[in-house]
Amino acid sequence: MREVAELLLAKDYATQEPRLGGVFIERPMLSISGGDSDALVELDKLARLLDSQWRLPGTSLTFGADAVAGLVPVVGDLATAVLSAYIVARAADVGAPKKSDGPHGRHVVLDTVVGSFPVIGSVFDVFYKANNRNIRLLRRHLEKRFHPTLSESEHESRA
Repeated sequence: MREVAELLLAKDYATQEPRLGGVFIERPMLSISGGDSDALVELDKLARLLDSQWRLPGTSLTFGADAVAGLVPVVGDLATAVLSAYIVARAADVGAPKKSDGPHGRHVVLDTVVGSFPVIGSVFDVFYKANNRNIRLLRRHLEKRFHPTLSESEHESRA
């Protein structure tokens, strides 16, 4: 097994860009094995692309390819649903427990169903960010798995 990698994790992946005034969000560290860290980095990038890649100028609102693709009826929503399902499947490969499949799946289904409505669905995608939610759930699980001595409140604050 590869040596343990230090992976920077954000409370909210969308806040990885500088806030107003150029202040960066401090991100806690998580030590996980190399293969898992590679998968988590991959999933983080995909979730960010889908949910929070770009910022609306003059605001703190972010949006991603999910909101943009949702403007193309049926095809856009189905394409992003497939990518969201991929995130859920890879999360299971990384070690997300079976009991988390329910919340992960519900986020994807809700995002796909509500997101399928023209315009309203894209607005929903800007605010709901199902993929970022699923990555936060995965981070929380990995935090508990690799740092079992932390209290529940410490897990919550780091995830």
